[in-house]
Amino acid sequence: VKGRLHNKSTSLKVGDLNLEKLDEICKKTLSFNHVEKSKKLCFGDSHCFSTYVPGYSVCRNDGLTLFSTLRDGLKNVIEDKSGLSVSSLSHLTFYMGNIDIRHHLMRQENPLEKVHSMIIELSHQLKSLNVPNIEIVNALPIEDISRKLPKTGYYKGTPYFGTWQERTNLVNTFNAAVDKICIENKWDVFRWPESFLNDKSELDFEYMERPKSVHLSPL
Repeated sequence: VKGRLHNKSTSLKVGDLNLEKLDEICKKTLSFNHVEKSKKLCFGDSHCFSTYVPGYSVCRNDGLTLFSTLRDGLKNVIEDKSGLSVSSLSHLTFYMGNIDIRHHLMRQENPLEKVHSMIIELSHQLKSLNVPNIEIVNALPIEDISRKLPKTGYYKGTPYFGTWQERTNLVNTFNAAVDKICIENKWDVFRWPESFLNDKSELDFEYMERPKSVHLSPL
């Protein structure tokens, strides 16, 4: 609370809190540093917290791209970063691709072809996991370029690479390819509601984390 006292998003009622009393309570409160492992896993980059479902373990990996995950091997990356054996999983929710779309794909010679090749490879690697229940989460729509982002979200000095329309085309291509492999393999697909869009078909700031972030708000 103390670290956020002067943030624009901080409630004006924060002055009603006794911060010294809160410090005392926190020092006396028992804490734990792990969550019991589950046979259900939500795996992805920093966006994956927004697709948490009770009963699932969540493995969040800030800055992890779909490209590097496929390059290094999906099974190896999941097991190395989550500490879970893929063979023990009954359910896997997989959510990656937003970082590739925001920063990397428009730097490629043929970005739309690269999307298709990545999704085909994702399909092959997911099938090889032999997890009974798989869900893939669609990429988020692109927000207006006026959105102010923290420097931690920059890559090579920029908050994104490519125009809004170019990256929106990537999102649409990515999601259509995901839908296709999910139909082919009888996997579930999670699609973001159209209500998240404003009248310009942009991801509405109202649904994004305040005061400035690329993530969805926890509501």
